[in-house]
Amino acid sequence: MNEQMERRLRDKQMRDAFFMCAMKRAGNFSVPGSGKTSSALAVYSFLKYRNLVDRVVVIGPKKCIWFMDG
Repeated sequence: MNEQMERRLRDKQMRDAFFMCAMKRAGNFSVPGSGKTSSALAVYSFLKYRNLVDRVVVIGPKKCIWFMDG
């Protein structure tokens, strides 16, 4: 997965991303700042590279909208 990413994942992020790719359904409810976004983007990048997805759905609290609006 690191080949498709601009920055390398930490070991825990890599394990989380691998788990999410291996499972049919998965969620990551870790504490804030633990790297959930990087792990999820790594999964998307990997699945996109394999032509298995073409978009992603982000579910989060209203407070995260400012981030998505850019």
